[in-house]
Amino acid sequence: MRCWEALCDGVLDAAVLIRLEGTQCAPAHRVEAWVVRQQRKINEGLIAMSQGLGSKTWCAGNTTRSRTSPWAARSATSISACRI
Repeated sequence: MRCWEALCDGVLDAAVLIRLEGTQCAPAHRVEAWVVRQQRKINEGLIAMSQGLGSKTWCAGNTTRSRTSPWAARSATSISACRI
């Protein structure tokens, strides 16, 4: 589970840094190569998550939710559309 947490943290950190670079830095101080490196971290993190997930529905547990769960109302199609 910690691997998933680390991957998600890294992807989100890189995304936030790209956003901050675009909104908080003056255009003259923006470094495109740095943004490209952050984007590569996002891409590689998403690829690693996708490979780790494989054909499983969930990244951990992979058990069927109970009928009383709010997730039970979702169809299998909508759940698989949310997978990375």
